[in-house]
Amino acid sequence: MPINEQPLEKWILAFFNSIYSPSIYIWQKTPQLLGFEEDFYQPQDQPPMPKDHIEPEAKEPKLEEYLASIDEDRKEKSEKLKKQSDRETPPIEEKQEPKPEPKPKFQLERQKPPEATADAEFGEIPMPKTPQTPNKVVGMVFNQEGKMIENAIIEIQDKNGNAVRALRTNRLGQFETATALSDGEYLVTVEKDEYDFDILKLEAKGEILEPLIIRTKGANNA
Repeated sequence: MPINEQPLEKWILAFFNSIYSPSIYIWQKTPQLLGFEEDFYQPQDQPPMPKDHIEPEAKEPKLEEYLASIDEDRKEKSEKLKKQSDRETPPIEEKQEPKPEPKPKFQLERQKPPEATADAEFGEIPMPKTPQTPNKVVGMVFNQEGKMIENAIIEIQDKNGNAVRALRTNRLGQFETATALSDGEYLVTVEKDEYDFDILKLEAKGEILEPLIIRTKGANNA
């Protein structure tokens, strides 16, 4: 395929000629002769110029020698710096790790569970009715005037003071456990703003429990 109206072999030949042809030329001023005078006219003062190609002189210093000299300089500088650092840095002393201080021994006193201040009171209430499952607790919360107390928090604890049930009364002051309690002794605590309640003692024996009636200790504190 011709390029710029020239065949490909001409471009290849020009490529190799450009690679192997000398890239350094020396220019010398010579008198310009006309074509018909070149054969018989030669200046008397100047000898004829040789037509041989003049090769450029080799560059000095060579690349390998220059790189070797740089490596030697670097080695000498690094050795000097190493000797200087060895003189200036003091010997490193081994640091003894501090022994861990013994932790103080704290004697944790276990909090005693609250003590019951009254026995649980059972009786009939409008609802919920007496449960048919043993050890299931239902009941209502009243004040001294007989009014139902809403949103009172009821917590049933075991004899060690661990909470096993947590309930809240509805608008009618009623509460009911979803599952039955295990056999044993329990404490029933009630919390409600502006009211004070006794801590009730409850015992589950695997029998049907009547509804639990909880009343405040006194009149409305407000």
